[in-house]
Amino acid sequence: MPIIELPIKPGIIKDNSRLQSESRWIDGDKIRFRRVGDRTMPEVIGGYEDLFDAATSGYVRGKARTIHVYETNENVRQVAVGTSSDLYCYTGALLWPITPIRSNQTLSNAITTTSGSATVSIVSATHGATSGDYVLLDQAAPVGDINLGSSGSFTDKITAIAQAKTLVIENAAHGLSTGDAVSIAGATGFAGIPASEINRTLTVYVIDADMFIVAVDTAATNDATGGGAVTWVGHRQYEVTVVDANTYTVEAKNNATASVSGAGGSLREEFLIPVGNETSLSASGYSTGGYSQGYYSAPSSSVATTARTWTLSNLGRY
Repeated sequence: MPIIELPIKPGIIKDNSRLQSESRWIDGDKIRFRRVGDRTMPEVIGGYEDLFDAATSGYVRGKARTIHVYETNENVRQVAVGTSSDLYCYTGALLWPITPIRSNQTLSNAITTTSGSATVSIVSATHGATSGDYVLLDQAAPVGDINLGSSGSFTDKITAIAQAKTLVIENAAHGLSTGDAVSIAGATGFAGIPASEINRTLTVYVIDADMFIVAVDTAATNDATGGGAVTWVGHRQYEVTVVDANTYTVEAKNNATASVSGAGGSLREEFLIPVGNETSLSASGYSTGGYSQGYYSAPSSSVATTARTWTLSNLGRY
């Protein structure tokens, strides 16, 4: 018996009856049509796998709105992701938070604690924040047994990997989280990485309770462990609840053991750019618009809140 080829046209027809769809595909699942030579044939859609485990990463915030894929001057593939609240860069198999800082200043004795509560009040004149924004903090002296920052020291606990621009730092119970920052001092250069690239403020990516990673600009020339005698100060990230134009509160990691007002010494404050809206909304009617504006019984003008979006581009590796 001869083989007869059935000339079935590409594409799935769902808006006609089966009789009217003669010589066409009428249903399918997880397929696409792909042209091969002079013919277009059905093909199974390829599978996929997650780039990272969002369920366990713990630090990805907001809804992703913009993705920009590019390569660095060293031909390293990068993915920049802008969400409604933060900016991230996927590089070296790690998703780094790189949300810009909008303002920074040093406050003096600005902390107030209440015994038995983890809520810490901070006086910061015209801080410009709204509830839900994020701030990096570290303080000179504990207040009521609360330290909003962290600190540590170690000797020769920095590990460099050949051709990598990341350093693994070992410090038991460092108390940091991914997205926090760390200011390093006293480190010596090694493995081809200058000391100036280590002794500065760097974003933290946490491996576990005793290890974290920082990124530098120069790739290591060889595998090595060193760095000399190092001291560091951690700048922890907190979500802000605004009290008024000059005061906001954050939640510390532990409850205060005493009620103290106007203490803490030097407090470093760095606000991330404001958090945006997850969705766009437009509202009108009662409670929108200014009081007594418009005509009686007529709806007030609409109030639009636009979702946060990003415009991303790159210049080389930046």
